[in-house]
Amino acid sequence: MRNFNLGVVAVLLLTSTFNPRAFGQTNGCGDLQEKGVPGRIYVQTTASGFQDPTTSRWKPLSSTLQTNDGVQEIQLGYLVPATQGSGETGSLIIKIARQNMSKSDEQAAPSSHIRLFRRSFTTTCKGRYFSDWFGSLVRPEVSADVSITDYIYYHKTDADSGQPEIYDFHVDYRDKNGNCVSTDDKRNGNRQQFLFTNRTREEGLVLANIKANLDLVATAYSAPGYVSKVLADKDNRVRELVTGYLKYSKLETQLHQYKIPDAACVLFSIQNPEPGENISIRLNNLEQRDANGRFLPASERKERQYRVQLR
Repeated sequence: MRNFNLGVVAVLLLTSTFNPRAFGQTNGCGDLQEKGVPGRIYVQTTASGFQDPTTSRWKPLSSTLQTNDGVQEIQLGYLVPATQGSGETGSLIIKIARQNMSKSDEQAAPSSHIRLFRRSFTTTCKGRYFSDWFGSLVRPEVSADVSITDYIYYHKTDADSGQPEIYDFHVDYRDKNGNCVSTDDKRNGNRQQFLFTNRTREEGLVLANIKANLDLVATAYSAPGYVSKVLADKDNRVRELVTGYLKYSKLETQLHQYKIPDAACVLFSIQNPEPGENISIRLNNLEQRDANGRFLPASERKERQYRVQLR
């Protein structure tokens, strides 16, 4: 458990019950929740462009989207399909990867960071932080940039220490049966779902533990060169994993809560879109379970993927 200092952040005090408007899911969805088709992404458009609240309307997202240099945000809405019937609550991961093929290699340099975004969230699950037992259970909004290396390391291993931004990004929520579920659970496969590629565990990447153990071996067998080789192998594996992320100029992971049917509409956006961009959107619902209510293994979890080209 970690100590959580509420004194340095401004938080929005919410009620302890699920409040769709607090997540921005009802405020802005309009009639999308009633008229849209679950499992589809919709884009908010107008006759003259995007984001005019007086004339806005929702249209199914197509493979191409006309934009211009003056657009600062593309507002999207996704209707979460029910898998467990009415009363289902859960967390939806939205992973956005962007490439701009119209720019030169220098202009479209790959990003070394991933943006994390989560709205303010009130939980009734205690224990993530030591202060949960004495104060507020409000998780303030998170908007942070973390290194790709740290992001991969956190979600491929059980290691939490030294990565407070990523730890704070994750939350514990109650499922339909009232059980607390961690979005970064270390055993049920949730943690690996945040990876953009190769969603499997690799505990061999925990370099600190490896080094500590191998130092003992090296001391016993006078083989310090063996330690260096193994650590170098692990560093090479990290670099190999990071390489798969470097083909993108921008990467972002968003985490949203939903409840069916009250707040099945999840609003999210693409900031500062650029003509010429190819955008991949992956949606991963953490409430993927079998007929007996058990979480599906990480290898059997499915993602919905959408590709959009901006013109």
